[in-house]
Amino acid sequence: MAVKMSNFKYNKELTIKYPLAVNYPNILEDIYSILTKEGCNSSSSSFKDKEITVIDGDKLEGEISRTAGRRQYKSIDIIFIIENTLVRKETLIQLVELKCNCTTFASLGDKKSFTQKVRGAESNLGQFTPTSNTYYIIFEDNYIQQARRYLFRSHPVLNSQFKAIKAKQLFELFFN
Repeated sequence: MAVKMSNFKYNKELTIKYPLAVNYPNILEDIYSILTKEGCNSSSSSFKDKEITVIDGDKLEGEISRTAGRRQYKSIDIIFIIENTLVRKETLIQLVELKCNCTTFASLGDKKSFTQKVRGAESNLGQFTPTSNTYYIIFEDNYIQQARRYLFRSHPVLNSQFKAIKAKQLFELFFN
């Protein structure tokens, strides 16, 4: 039976209590802060003043690479725990990539760069909670249609896993 993602919503308590967040509390950050830092200015207002704490994927990668004594890899930008509102205790990790500064789609890279970021994040996160099979890529409002066309045309395989959306749509999916 397929998991219906509309039943899943952000769970702040589980995100904050995630084992890596407990071990590295500096990886927790307000989502609005990450969105604006990454250039998601026009569509991030839904998150303003909401106190939505998430795991900053770049900070997590920094901590893991420092602890492991290896170089830092590219990483997923935002990580949080979602919980099925109908079946409590059913939780997933949601991964979100930010491409708000992207104006040319050739710079998005190939399927390999997205999947490497996902694999790296999953490796960093460990086996505590399974990861959602749908990954979201946030684009600025005025580039969203182009991004969707590009992902569909250039990377049909990605289109089933990676969804190009606006920050406001992410808010409506998980935080509303």
